[in-house]
Amino acid sequence: MTPPNRELLAALTVGAVIGVGLHWLLGQVILAVVAAVTWAVAIGLTLHIRRAYPAFRTGESWTDKR
Repeated sequence: MTPPNRELLAALTVGAVIGVGLHWLLGQVILAVVAAVTWAVAIGLTLHIRRAYPAFRTGESWTDKR
């Protein structure tokens, strides 16, 4: 698998787990769908930005942490 596919799979997995969990706990379909889509998009964008822009990562040296 290439990295974008792993990002998509991770985002969809997290979204599905959140959605199914909320539907199972609360029984609210709309809330579960909205939360699942929100989490999937947030995780997907976070992973995409992490891969596409490695310069924005925080390093371990003192210049990165100041």
